[in-house]
Parts: sequence; C-alpha cells; structure tokens
Amino acid sequence: MTTGQPVLIPRLTEELGNAIAAQFEKRDISPLINDRSLLVVPLKARTVVLGFMILLRHPERAEFNDMDRVTGAELAARAGLVLDNARMYTTPRPRWTTPATPSSGR
Repeated sequence: MTTGQPVLIPRLTEELGNAIAAQFEKRDISPLINDRSLLVVPLKARTVVLGFMILLRHPERAEFNDMDRVTGAELAARAGLVLDNARMYTTPRPRWTTPATPSSGR
C-alpha cells in the first residue's frame, strides 16, 4: 500500500490468510479471510491516504478481476472526496469580523 495503488489478491491462501490474521490480536479473523478473493483500495484525498477500503469475496464466488480493481478505485476516489469534504466542513474556520461602519446620523 506504499504506492497508494489498489492491491488485488485473487485468492488468499491459508498461509497468507493466517499471516494477515495474526496482525489482529483481539479476534481470530482467519476464517473470515482464508480462501477468499481480496481487494484493498486506498481512500485518498488529494495526495493523502485517509484509510483503506477492504473488499472480500465469498469463496464460492468468482475472484476479483481488473475491472473490479478499476471500479473499486473509482468508488474509493469518490469516498475519499466525501471524507475530505467532511473534514473541511468540520474543521473550525476563523471568523472574519467586519470593521464597524461609522453611523451617518452623528
């Protein structure tokens, strides 16, 4: 994921699935990921990676392919834009004050 590009693994082997599952201490996720197709897509805003979208496909379904990778990247790009916009509107902005205008009646 250091390249910021989607990663497609057509079928997670049990060995690779167990290695990934070992990174999660609170729960054994190996039954959830072993023998599945995996697509990991970065959620980017401008040039910053905000997070990742992880897609898994049931073992009985067809593996992810290049079209899925392109579709996932487009979906992630739109989600990244939404997240960036949300961050912009929730970040406090400076309040500009206008100078007091002299009253004409005095």
